[in-house]
This record gives sequence, structure tokens and C-alpha cells, in this order.
Amino acid sequence: MKFVLDFSQVNDKKELFELINNTLKFEEKCTNLDALYDELTSIVDDYTIIIKNIDNALIKIGNYINIFSQVLTDCEIECENIHILYE
Repeated sequence: MKFVLDFSQVNDKKELFELINNTLKFEEKCTNLDALYDELTSIVDDYTIIIKNIDNALIKIGNYINIFSQVLTDCEIECENIHILYE
């Protein structure tokens, strides 16, 4: 499956997780990065997540976006079926 997370309208952490939950449609809603990690690492299907306009969120949310990106990287390393692309 392929999903696009477009951060152009993300202004805070609440909007970040609304975007994640509305786009990725996990079994459980993610409200923090630990929950995101747990949901991503439990996926058995192939997932490609395309990240767009992350610089916008970096300006608005700051370092939290760097930590978010690291969580995605950690999931991609741990799970062969998770692929993260940045545009």
C-alpha cells in the first residue's frame, strides 16, 4: 500500500497525529510517537509512506519533527515491509 503524508497544513502535534491517523488508518489511533512506532512495526503488508513538505512542519513544530523522522527511520530499519520516501 502507498500513502502520502503531506505536511503543508500541519501546524502542531495535534494536527500531525490527525494527519497520520486519517491517512494511515491504523487499528488504534496514534497520539504519540511510541504508539506510531508500535503500529508501524506491527504491519505485515508492504507500506510505502511518502512524506511531502516536511520542512513546513519543521518550521512550525521544530525538533519534534526530527524525532518523528527518526521513528520512521527506525521502523524502516526494523521492518523490511516499511518504506519511507521524502519528497
